[in-house]
Amino acid sequence: MRGTARELRGIALAGGLIVATATAVPAQSPADRLALTGLRDSLAAIGDTAALRREYRASIGRDGPARRHPLAQLRLGLTALRLAELGADPDAGQALSHLRRVSEQHPGWPFAWHAEGLAETVRALWEQGDRLALGSRVGLGTLERAAGRHHRALDADGSYAPAALALAAIALGLRDTALFPETRDALRRAVRASRQAPADLLLAWGRIERAAGDPDSADLAFQRYAAAAGSVALSSLERARTGLAAGRTAAESLYFAGAASDDSGAVAGYRADLAPIAEDSQLARFDRLSGAERAGYLQRFWTDRDRYEMRADGERLREHYRRLLHARRSFALTVSRRFYGPADAYRSGSEELDDRGVIYVRHGEPAERLRPFVFGLMPNESWRYTRAEGDLLFHFSSGYDASGGGDLYDYRLVESVMDLRGAAEAPVDQLMLSRQTLSPVYARMLNWGAFGKARSRARERGIGQASIAVGTTTDSYE
Repeated sequence: MRGTARELRGIALAGGLIVATATAVPAQSPADRLALTGLRDSLAAIGDTAALRREYRASIGRDGPARRHPLAQLRLGLTALRLAELGADPDAGQALSHLRRVSEQHPGWPFAWHAEGLAETVRALWEQGDRLALGSRVGLGTLERAAGRHHRALDADGSYAPAALALAAIALGLRDTALFPETRDALRRAVRASRQAPADLLLAWGRIERAAGDPDSADLAFQRYAAAAGSVALSSLERARTGLAAGRTAAESLYFAGAASDDSGAVAGYRADLAPIAEDSQLARFDRLSGAERAGYLQRFWTDRDRYEMRADGERLREHYRRLLHARRSFALTVSRRFYGPADAYRSGSEELDDRGVIYVRHGEPAERLRPFVFGLMPNESWRYTRAEGDLLFHFSSGYDASGGGDLYDYRLVESVMDLRGAAEAPVDQLMLSRQTLSPVYARMLNWGAFGKARSRARERGIGQASIAVGTTTDSYE
């Protein structure tokens, strides 16, 4: 408690100095911004909500122009924001009230917009944690609003790195490709405007460049990140991710060099990239290794797959990263919740990719991909993979019907075309005809007699069940 009291006295003194040194407020000076950043850092070290609330109420109770000063309002907003982060004001309403007042009165102050964006992010997390809030996109609108606030901060000062970092984190977290170009442009301006761009900003810039489809700019950013005292191992991994996805063989050496490091951030990245296709036992083995042994294990992991598929060394590794990048662009989950029901044949647990992405990362481009429109059906797709031992057929359905379902942007695996959302209301002949190029079984389901139709339906469902069982537990490159 004595430590907390000292910290609060220091915060109170810092707040007084902020106001005392800024009698005129035509613009936010670098000194003011530095003092506010220091105040926020000091608040971040305090976990005593009772003491923080007393300090907040004492500040609110002060009379005179000092309390109404915009910098004093920012101080109150930051204190309220810390209370919100600690759960004492979960919807961040008090923080937003103070911060909005300042940003409206002084739109040229980047710190105010940035702090408001942080408060909106806290509010979004509270919304997503509210189990009484229905829907699969809870909190996403608030996160988009937070991104807008960080954009406003960068409009006021293009070099303001904290806003650029927060903006990049939100854009990558939302996984909405429509946000990437504007975010990329904002980070480019922030890097150009910085005399010496911090390493974290360069890392975020590289990730946004890659997500937006510019591998050369991404590679340059990751090189600059390492040169700015960033993690060499993480730089190697990010450069490898970028180069391998572009099919560059030179990136293989970067991949294995980074894997030999015990940098925790890099190790977590390697594991995350391996997880979509590795078995639990393989991941457990990965977790037990370190340094050169880990790099050797990954070398064997990918070489074994090259040998099995009769491909040249490195082909499967490059293909894996190409698939990962494509899946994140084309099959990303842009929902904040996933609800499952009886008609869902598979539960991936992924928060990043829908079920199409799960299959794509494991097996690549299908031999045939159908996206037909059938009256009454929710958006859906069917994929066929040609296999000597029997084709794999996958049916994906988005949306919902009377049997349940998810979101229009969340495609789920189902066992049969009869399980597609809305199939009960769709014309059977159109449904069967829309899939007849996939397999002869669909013509039989349409044209045979009652007994033959029943057998064909059972056969078609069996193919779907077997395909899901194989497709979600193996990987291939054919």
